[in-house]
Amino acid sequence: MDLCSRSGPAEFADPATRRLVEHTGSTTELLEQWTGQPLTVRVLRQSRHPAPAFCRSVADLLRLDRDAQLVVRRSELAAPNGAPVSRNTVVAGLPADPRLAAALADLAQPLGRTLAPHAADFARELVASGRSPWHRETGGRRADRGRAVWRGYLLRSRGVPVAYVEERFDPSLVDAS
Repeated sequence: MDLCSRSGPAEFADPATRRLVEHTGSTTELLEQWTGQPLTVRVLRQSRHPAPAFCRSVADLLRLDRDAQLVVRRSELAAPNGAPVSRNTVVAGLPADPRLAAALADLAQPLGRTLAPHAADFARELVASGRSPWHRETGGRRADRGRAVWRGYLLRSRGVPVAYVEERFDPSLVDAS
């Protein structure tokens, strides 16, 4: 996770990139508007971990005790042709807000879409942003495709941090300059 090694919002030259990084609504909806296409989620892995085995700065942001359990979800938002538009990591403490727990249990829907009916109860707070490598798989090997914009934010329910979300965006869609 990039938050574990970097901090502070990065400066981006492109106004559209700045709007995306500062966006406080559903990233899925915004990316669907940008691409003009419906996006689907591809959950790559979802697992539980003890908080001490994970990035301590994330556990601290979530105000978790050292004996807390985490749900870690790694996913991609994909275009209809299967190309990833974003790569995402969600970290939530257990027991999570019941609506968030239900959203994490639904592996067929993006988190933002599942939480949309409760949008008024959830707020996003930007924690950090930056640039990092964007890789694609080619014949079982990773190939560099340039620098990607990433952002990390806290998802709060009634002011209480319930999840940390980190999103990395395909550089062919989001300008990292």
